[in-house]
Amino acid sequence: MDDFEELASRFGAPDWDLDGGGLVATPAVLATALRDGLRQAGLVDVVVTGVAGGIRRRHRLISFELSETLPGDTTPVAVIAVVAFGASLAPARRVTAGAQVRVHGHLDWKPEWGQLRLICDDVEVVAQTSEVAQARDQLVRDLIGEGLWQAQDRLAVPNRPRRIGLICGQGSAAEADVRASLPAWAGIELAVGHAPMSGERAADTVADQIRAMATHTPRPDLIVIARGGG
Repeated sequence: MDDFEELASRFGAPDWDLDGGGLVATPAVLATALRDGLRQAGLVDVVVTGVAGGIRRRHRLISFELSETLPGDTTPVAVIAVVAFGASLAPARRVTAGAQVRVHGHLDWKPEWGQLRLICDDVEVVAQTSEVAQARDQLVRDLIGEGLWQAQDRLAVPNRPRRIGLICGQGSAAEADVRASLPAWAGIELAVGHAPMSGERAADTVADQIRAMATHTPRPDLIVIARGGG
């Protein structure tokens, strides 16, 4: 008896909702079905190349995120969690944030965590700095060369801002996170400008929103550009 059949016998077999057309099952049965589906699709033994980030180092375990971005963009289109231990621990110690790495391993679905992980069997550092990291570093160098980086550092941010300008994606988790944190600050005025945080129009639209807020009366004490969240 396989895992799916065993759990179905313990927690109840899945059924189909004829009205909604969906599968009706317990979390345990659904999670095991997902794991069995990965095996049947041949996605157990894989080689994945991406940019490493979010590295967490422990005594007997190293975990990091492997992400992929589109050319000319900085927002990941996909992220997968990687875990290295045992024989793969030594090569995983060479992984640094921003490096382009190739991971050979197997996918593992952890029902009790609700997480899909790539268990690392071996990892190879293809390049210490990815194209995305190189582009970011070049941008910082350009800003320093033009004096804009230093000018930003000289701006004084009030200890207790009263008016905050927020630039974020419309309906984004970033906006929800900022709004959720503001009730602790009584009397804060929030002006929100929406702009895409990725794609070809992102830079120009964000710049337009900054200019609009900088000339707004009353002018915000500070402007927050938020992305991501959740």
